[in-house]
Amino acid sequence: MLKGLKRPVEIFFLFFTLLLFANLSFAQTKEIDSLRAFLKSEKKDTLMVMNMKILGYDFYARENYDSALKYEGEALSLCDVLGYKKGMTGAYETIGLIANDKGKYSEALQNFLQSYRIATDMNYSKGIAHATNDLGMVYFNTGDYTKALKYYLQSLKIKEKLGDKSSIVFTYNNLVDLYKEEHNFEEAKNYLVKIVRINGETRDSMGMGYAYSSLAEIYLLSHRYDSAMYYANASKAIGEKLNNKIFLAYSGSYIGEVLMDEGVYEDAFSSFKDALQIADSIRDKQLVSKIYYNLGEVSIKLNRFPDACNFYEQSLFIAKKIDDKKRIMQAYLALTHYDSVSGNLNAVLEHYENYIEYRDSMFNVASARKIENEKITYENEAQQEIVKAESERRILRQKILRDVFIGGFGLALIFSFIFFRQRVKIGKEKKRSEDLLLNILPAETAEELKENGRTVAKDYNMVTVLFTDFKNFTKVSETLNAQELVNEINYCYSKFDEIVTRFGIEKIKTIGDGYMAAGGLPVKNTTNAYDAVKAALAIRDFIEEEKQRRESEGKPFFEIRIGINTGHVVAGVVGIKKFAYDIWGDTVNIASRMESSGEPGKVNISGTTYEFVKDQFTCTYRGKVMAKNKGEIDMYYVEGLGANRI
Repeated sequence: MLKGLKRPVEIFFLFFTLLLFANLSFAQTKEIDSLRAFLKSEKKDTLMVMNMKILGYDFYARENYDSALKYEGEALSLCDVLGYKKGMTGAYETIGLIANDKGKYSEALQNFLQSYRIATDMNYSKGIAHATNDLGMVYFNTGDYTKALKYYLQSLKIKEKLGDKSSIVFTYNNLVDLYKEEHNFEEAKNYLVKIVRINGETRDSMGMGYAYSSLAEIYLLSHRYDSAMYYANASKAIGEKLNNKIFLAYSGSYIGEVLMDEGVYEDAFSSFKDALQIADSIRDKQLVSKIYYNLGEVSIKLNRFPDACNFYEQSLFIAKKIDDKKRIMQAYLALTHYDSVSGNLNAVLEHYENYIEYRDSMFNVASARKIENEKITYENEAQQEIVKAESERRILRQKILRDVFIGGFGLALIFSFIFFRQRVKIGKEKKRSEDLLLNILPAETAEELKENGRTVAKDYNMVTVLFTDFKNFTKVSETLNAQELVNEINYCYSKFDEIVTRFGIEKIKTIGDGYMAAGGLPVKNTTNAYDAVKAALAIRDFIEEEKQRRESEGKPFFEIRIGINTGHVVAGVVGIKKFAYDIWGDTVNIASRMESSGEPGKVNISGTTYEFVKDQFTCTYRGKVMAKNKGEIDMYYVEGLGANRI
């Protein structure tokens, strides 16, 4: 969806519905002042709840989250006192939407589930439709498109029964975003056509402009340039009629892209420049960064190389300000190509390394999203089980109280047994939750998080970091189908997990075909260098056995490089949105260089690690070996346990 068009249909629909309900009609500033004055009255009723919700939703629409939370929280408290359940569903939803916008997906999930539970207890169809749509948004934001689609379609089914056209359009737009992310442009187009039909029936020019703009983007991504140009011009016409700068900026950008792809470079350049001026005026930095990048691309086509470099750098500068990693990566790669053509070899290396860094960070973000999704999937299921258990207990309690009155002590014992069974069931769910947390974080860190709600980063003076990498991963992957490749990697990494656990090493993460672990944390010890080398030898031997087995069967096999270094690191949980235990420091970088500087089937250790393990292992000195960005480093190959092994 276009940036700046966040929940456009639903925001305006709900906002004006609330205004009509409260029978209030006045200008924005007067409305806020009047509502605040009304809230000072002593009358605590549903009308006051609606006024609080109007204020809360208005502040949410303008991204003033602190004020929005204040009024929605007050509305929720008053709803609870009044027993006004419908008001509670809406308040929980808005609080969840704020958490969702901030990227706090687990918090958003809990509030949406509360809204869903209350709406379901009341059999409130509209509330259920909103809540299921919101749950779909959480899963969409965490990359689980299958679950997102399930909830969107469940919401859509209810909305279609209710005949709520504006709300139907909103879910259609969510489905468009989902299919666009999956590159299923045909399905995205089908829903946009439905949106156009409904907007035509309701004569919604604004909605039609959004739909035309989205169709232009879909056809552009599908390389159907005639259709893309048609809908971009249609959106532009509505933008001119309504004086809507968003439509004008995006349609101008799309028209420029079509012209550039068709080779009409001067006209494309002109269209981009006009769109840039409008995008800049509405402060849409994401679009501004994109247009600067496209200006760089078209300048290359026009042989205006200095201009191209300037445009790429402008795109990069703005992308960094808004932390748009995809655009940053794209700009660095473009600058790499430019530097290569212009012969600036020093800049080529610098820009390419920055490109690799952001490419890897995007991979890590995707991995973190998967971790977060596993976490919230469990929380969703666990919460549903708890809600179900609470409902069952409430029904059972009512039944048992009646039966106790009639039947006496015997039925009371039955109730006690059933109640105990429910407690056991909830206890099992709690254990599942704790097991999931332990799968993501070390035990000590997980305990700290449960007790304090946060963790504190820690310094470790002696930690041994182990890196592995499959040398011939690309070659092997070309001979296996997707499922075979995943099965083989999973088999190897599962064995690695067993090995590092056996030697008291903490697995940190996997990055593609690389595996990272560390000894000496989160519980400090002085044997971590020995433990890590033992684990590395066990991993080396396992891969060698697998190689021989698969070779005898005529199957492709992996070869592995292993690198180890010992030193100081900082360790902790990354971020506030998603839990991921990680370590940082030059020790980590040197360990990575040990791996990349080694040979297949060898355990390559630094001179620092050697000093800790030289009495326990037989090692071969390699001399001072050049490590990328680190200079010359003493390196040793570990051959096996020595005569003085402990």
